[in-house]
Formats: sequence, C-alpha cells, structure tokens
Amino acid sequence: MLVMKSFLRYSLIAVIFAGMSVRESIAQSPSSYAEPMKTSVKKNFRSIRTVGQKQDTAVFQWISFGRVDSLFDGTILYGYQQLVGKAKLNAYFAADDSGIVYYPGITQTEDSDAANELHAPLTAGSAWIYRLGDTARLRISAIGETVAVPAGTYKNCVVVETAPGVQKIYAPDIGLIKIHEQSDNYSAVTELVSAGQ
Repeated sequence: MLVMKSFLRYSLIAVIFAGMSVRESIAQSPSSYAEPMKTSVKKNFRSIRTVGQKQDTAVFQWISFGRVDSLFDGTILYGYQQLVGKAKLNAYFAADDSGIVYYPGITQTEDSDAANELHAPLTAGSAWIYRLGDTARLRISAIGETVAVPAGTYKNCVVVETAPGVQKIYAPDIGLIKIHEQSDNYSAVTELVSAGQ
C-alpha cells in the first residue's frame, strides 16, 4: 500500500511538472507568429483610444504583399501595406526560427535598421533587445494564451510586453491580433476585426 501511495504521489508530481513545461514553452517557431506571407491577405483593425473622458475610434487595414525580395544572405523579405484613411505605409519583415525582424524600408535591411519584434526562445520571461544599440528590451510575459478579439478567438497566443503598460499579442498563422496600451490618463486597444483574402 505504501509503495502504491508513493507511486501515485510521484506520478501526480510528474503530471503537474509536465503541464507546467507545456505552459512555459510552446513548440512553434517565431515565424509561425508572423504576418501572413501569402499575397492579398487583408487584416482589418479597430483602435479605440481614451484620454481622460474623451474617446475616439480609428480603423485601418493591412494588405499583404507576400514575398518581396531576398537579402544577400538568403533571408526572404515579406511585406504588407497599412492603409489609414488615404495614407499608405509599407512594412517589411523577415521571419524564421530565430525571430521576426522588421525593417524600415526594402533598401534598409542592415542589422542597425532591424527592429526585433519577436525572438526565440518562445518562453515566458524571455527578453531581447529591440534594436541594435538600444537599451529597450521586449519581454514575453505569457505564452499559450487564448485571446478573443472581434475577428475570433485565437489559441496559443504569445503576449509581448514592449514597454511598461504596452502589450502586443500574436496568434499563430495570423500575426498581430491585439495591442493594449495603458497609463494613468490614457488607454488604447487595437484589435483585429477581420482577416481573409
């Protein structure tokens, strides 16, 4: 009987630790959290900002270009266009097992230009430098989260703290789905409303 109780106790402990390790690290590579890499995927966002008692709403759209170029080292560069009213802004990124890196322009792809949005390993507490030469560090505050936005409910999300009071949430196979900013007299929530071709 004593042997059976010890076996059950250690089995329960093993199950608890196994569950914790799943929660502390997820199997996906950072590239699975990148923006869509095929052409013509449209992501529609809504942003609600509150300053004091005043609130305003803005909407914008991202349209993916797909693959736009290859860098000298073989890195594939992808792109999308952000449409806000009549304004158009192009964004370029590379994604692989080590991370998701954004560049300010198609010809500005040096390491000093890179902005590291997400970096391996995808574990809670993992931190990295945002830009070369910066002291700013981004940190994964949670993994494996289920997050609901108007576009739907996404599982296995990664939550990244980009600054005090600022979080970005990424979902597998769709990329950014939510940004939450909070300070004393200001809050902003940007959420994915719809996505598709």
